[in-house]
Parts: sequence; structure tokens; C-alpha cells
Amino acid sequence: WWTLFGGGLVMVSGILLFGRIFRRYAAELGAFSPVEVVSRTYKSKSLGVLMAVIILVFLTPYLSVQLVGMGKLLQSVSGGDIGYLNGVGFIMATILFYLMFGGMRAVAYTDFIQAILIFAGIIGTVTLFVIHFFGDLGTLFAQVAAVSPQHLAFEGTENRYTWPLVVSAITFYGFLVISQPQTLTRFMMAKDPKQIYYIAALTLICLVIGYGGGTILGLGGVVIFPDLTEPNLLPGQILNSLMELHTTGLIVAGMLLLGVIAASMSTADSLLIAIGQLFTRDIARPYIELSHGVQVKIAKVIMVVVLGSAFGLGLKPPPVMLDLASYSFTGTMILVPVIVGMVWKRRSRTGAFLAVILGEGTCLLYTSDAADEEDS
Repeated sequence: WWTLFGGGLVMVSGILLFGRIFRRYAAELGAFSPVEVVSRTYKSKSLGVLMAVIILVFLTPYLSVQLVGMGKLLQSVSGGDIGYLNGVGFIMATILFYLMFGGMRAVAYTDFIQAILIFAGIIGTVTLFVIHFFGDLGTLFAQVAAVSPQHLAFEGTENRYTWPLVVSAITFYGFLVISQPQTLTRFMMAKDPKQIYYIAALTLICLVIGYGGGTILGLGGVVIFPDLTEPNLLPGQILNSLMELHTTGLIVAGMLLLGVIAASMSTADSLLIAIGQLFTRDIARPYIELSHGVQVKIAKVIMVVVLGSAFGLGLKPPPVMLDLASYSFTGTMILVPVIVGMVWKRRSRTGAFLAVILGEGTCLLYTSDAADEEDS
């Protein structure tokens, strides 16, 4: 709770502070992608290409998280009748359809509809889940305290959480919004500075509903499904239990199912748009003259290739999908000092290159050490 909500408040503060600055820089420089804003500010095409390649590599695991989430949910809800390949394959086809024919405008319209489904699904599911199984929130927390008190302890179930780690995590998640090209692109698309305030306000609402609702369902699942071996399957178990509550349960479960799939699709299509833009404008275009039509065609090909790679990566996901997301976030978070450094008068290309190379090198070193420890 400290990490999620603390990080959320820092995230909103980052949007208010940096969102307006980034939008202004993009307008003044005439840039069309987040990396292009950075490369033009530092007056270095090579820095832009380096950052674009790094983001491209680290966004693929995050895209895979969305596919795994949808696949696991459909697999769990259907009792295995809908396999991972079939479920995710259908979702992938749907995403590619409106990306290929609608572009960013289609993403904006579908995001609006998906947001309504997400809010309605989470609120309805949490309400029915708490009332049916526990009666009220007080009873839910009392039963969690009786069954598994470590889930309510500050240190967590494995005594992992300490104040230094929590403060670090709050900072990590708070500045995450600055490191993600799909969110920076939205700052650039704002028609006027006031829209940045709307983005910040709606982000705060989303975080409260998403984090709060998800945490309540997770804690309740500890009591209702104590023998569940894989946390990724919990949403499907909750949906199945609610579907047994006749018409009301079916409606609410259907709303949550649509909401979760909508959330993953919303993130996936935004990631793919950002990835296509990164490759064409920030990797190819600085060195090769490309017409607008050719850029669009290349971007579409890259989106298909990356989506296929993310699908393959998701065939053997970790037990907790957040682990896969954390690796992705860490790689892009290394770029935050360079992005924030744009407003520093003493910024330099050499300093930016060193920050990226040394940061990413350290990240890969520690990631490989952690993977070796897990294997052993």
C-alpha cells in the first residue's frame, strides 16, 4: 500500500511538473516523438538512436506482460477450454486490426471506451466480492489477519520490505511515467497546458481505483483461495466464483473480464504505437530519408514483429507477472536522468551518453546476477 499509493502520488506530481515542460519542449523543437525531443535538446542523433534501441528492447517484455495477463485470465475463466495460444491469438489479431487501419486515432477512441469498462468492472467486482464473501471490508481484513497476518504486516509475507526499499520503490514507480514513451507521447499530444492537469487528475483516480481494488481482491483471495499455487490465476478464480451468483454475478464478472482485457489491450496498443514510432523516427529516419507513407508502412511491419516477439516471450512467463514488468521498467528508468537533464543548463552530450551506458550496463549486470541466483 505504501509503495503503490506513495508511488502514485509521486507519479501525479511528476506529471504536473514534467508534463508541461515536456510538452513545451516538443512544441518549441517541432518534435514528433519523445526520443526526438531528447536528441534535439542534446543536439545528438546518436544519443536518440541509442535511447530508442534501449527502449525498444525493454518495452517488449512489458508488452508480453499484457499478453500473458489476457491469456492467463481467459485460460482460468474457461477452465482451460480457451488455451493461451487461442485466447492471446484472438486478442493480438484484434489489436493489430485497429492499429493497422485506425492508427493513433483508433487507439484514442478505444482507450476511452476501455476506460469506462475498466472502472465499471473493478468497482462492480470489488463491491460484489466483498459483500458476498465477507459482508464488509472490516470483516475481510479481520479474516486476512486471522488466516495470514503476514499479508497485512509492513514487512510482507517474506520479510522483504524495509523503509529504504519502500522509499526506493516509491521513487521508482513515481518516476516511471517519465520513462515510458507511450505516456510522454500523450503529454506531447495535449492541445494546451491545461490538459496536463486533466491527465494528472484522471491518473490519480485510476491509481486509487486500480491499486485499491486490486489489493482488496488480492487480500480477499488469500482467504477464499488459500491453496492457489499461481497468483496469476487469481482473477480467473474470482470471476468463476462470481459467475455462480446468477444474473448479478454474471453481469459483474463479465464487466471485470472486459475491463481487464480492455486494460491490457489499451496498454498493448499504446506500446505498439510507441515502438513503431521509435523505430521509424528515432532509429531509421535520422540517417535515411523516408517519406511519411514509407514511415507508416515500416512502423506497421515493426509492430507486427515486436508483437510476435512479445508473444513468444510470454510462452514461459514467471509465476508473478510483476517480475517481468519490473525488468522492463528498470531498463527504461535508467533513462530518466537524461530526460530530466534536458532542463539543466549545464547538460552535455558526453554526460548523457555516460549516464545511459553506465546505467544500462549496471542494470544488465545486476539483472544477470539475480537470474543466476534464481536458477541456483
